[in-house]
Amino acid sequence: MNTSSVSFIVAFERIPTSKDELQKLLFPCGEEFVSPFDYSVSTELIIERVFDDISNAEVVTEEKIFEVLDKGYFDGRPDFYADYYQHHKLLKSIDNKYQKKYKIISNDCYLIRDKFTDWQNEYQAAIDIFSTYCSHLTEVAKNNLWQTKKFEMRNKKILLFEFGSEEKEEVDEFEEVLKHGKIFSALPHIMVIHD
Repeated sequence: MNTSSVSFIVAFERIPTSKDELQKLLFPCGEEFVSPFDYSVSTELIIERVFDDISNAEVVTEEKIFEVLDKGYFDGRPDFYADYYQHHKLLKSIDNKYQKKYKIISNDCYLIRDKFTDWQNEYQAAIDIFSTYCSHLTEVAKNNLWQTKKFEMRNKKILLFEFGSEEKEEVDEFEEVLKHGKIFSALPHIMVIHD
């Protein structure tokens, strides 16, 4: 089983120098356990892991932030599911149009499409337009998110945390809590999910 990994871009007023300081920042209400599912993990274990990650972390640049956003799904990123359906219908109609034009009956148009320049060109143009459309909307969403978060994160030290990046045979409950336990909710942050 390969579960998704998650990156967190997190802003600190200053980088914590002790586990106690980190505990107060991440769990200001004194929580002792995090339970996003039907199992719990102690905040002490979470602090241990995050503190270790901090000791190896470098302050993240805006360029790195955009690089991370480019590689995953973030709050506000468009979901193109309905658009993909419409796009698929358009591509199917192009195939149907050229099957009629060339009097071809085939369920495997990809095997014959490239033999007809006009057919291949129209099909590829539709793909290119849709790709540009998706890229543009994603860029707009990414820029909007960063403009909103940039204000919250200004004059702070921004660090990157990545959880669940190794492929494993079974779900690691600890990693799942790190990814979905909202451990950075007390700090300005951006969560990016990678498939």
